[in-house]
Amino acid sequence: MNFLLKTLLILSPLLTLSACNNVENGSQALAAETPTTINLGALPPDAGRQFVNLVSVTIKPELLEEFLTVLKPYAELTRQEEGVIRYDIHQSPHDPTVIDIYEVYRDTAARVVHNNAEHRNTFFAKVGERQYFRVPAVSKVLYLIDPMTATP
Repeated sequence: MNFLLKTLLILSPLLTLSACNNVENGSQALAAETPTTINLGALPPDAGRQFVNLVSVTIKPELLEEFLTVLKPYAELTRQEEGVIRYDIHQSPHDPTVIDIYEVYRDTAARVVHNNAEHRNTFFAKVGERQYFRVPAVSKVLYLIDPMTATP
């Protein structure tokens, strides 16, 4: 993970929101105070603009390998969605139970499609059932204003 992304993750206040199955209108509910909550972050105000969603989860050590075997196929299916530009999974070198996900969406419509995808609902159900999280997940939505390469 590059220095700027690490700095943003460390210095930025993070917003915890709960997953919401009905997000056609872009609304999100505040997270319950349980470690099983998956946060999606708020949808950005400019519906047509590309954006990044940074997600950080801390997994119970005894469930880490199982979680990764569930996360990897979910990520692969997510990468196949038309409006998903990137979906990268990172693991902390200092604490392997900390998993960060870097998601880039073409626009909010792409995120809404993702939020309603069957593989997403299946993944969330598994996470809720197995209670992988040691602490509630956090996410933050950002606009990319200085990309290293031009984006369409």
